[in-house]
Amino acid sequence: MSVQPTLRITSGATAGRPPAPCGHISPSKTTLIGLSTPALTIIPAFFVFGTVPVALELVGSAIMIAGIAIPVLERQQGMQALASTR
Repeated sequence: MSVQPTLRITSGATAGRPPAPCGHISPSKTTLIGLSTPALTIIPAFFVFGTVPVALELVGSAIMIAGIAIPVLERQQGMQALASTR
């Protein structure tokens, strides 16, 4: 008779412990964070490496941040207007 090893995976809830806190980030926020990362890397690059961004990099970063901020602000204003009508 041979014994086969088994792997038993249990979550914290089934093992008698409370489940670990898991945050939820919506897909739209994840996309916004991912898209803003290249534009915002100019700031730490300046302080860490001492690199001074050229004008074209600053303009490109400003365009990217504006392109991200405009839909977010419009959505927040729309949600506030909807909340005020209730």
